[in-house]
Parts: sequence; structure tokens; C-alpha cells
Amino acid sequence: MTPRSQISLREQVGQLMIVGFDGLEATPALHSLLTELQPSGIILFARNLSSPAQCYRLLGQCRATAQLPLFRLR
Repeated sequence: MTPRSQISLREQVGQLMIVGFDGLEATPALHSLLTELQPSGIILFARNLSSPAQCYRLLGQCRATAQLPLFRLR
């Protein structure tokens, strides 16, 4: 994990946000959002989920796109 002092102010502000999106898959727009904003997490709603396997793939795609680790509950 990158120390907070080594990330830009823009990335630090992005880390204060958790974002939602429409759809069942990681679209180019979602990739762009995760890359540019660098949020601390994403929130999933019923509109984002169709099955456990689809959810797992979607979260994997989001984690792979984000340059900083996404928040997750254990």
C-alpha cells in the first residue's frame, strides 16, 4: 500500500469517496472513473448484481483497474 504522503492531493480526495454505477459489468466509463477519481471503494446495488459469479468477476475487474486498494469488509 502506498503511504498517504506519496499520493497526490487529487488521489487523497478520491480516497474520501465511495462510488456507485449502473450496469452489470465494468464498462469503459467505470474504468475511467476508477482510474481518474481513485475512490476508496465502490458500492454495489441490486442493479449491479445478477449472480455470485458475476459479482466476483465485477469486483475483480474493479480491483484490477484501481491503482490504490479498494475498501472491503471482511
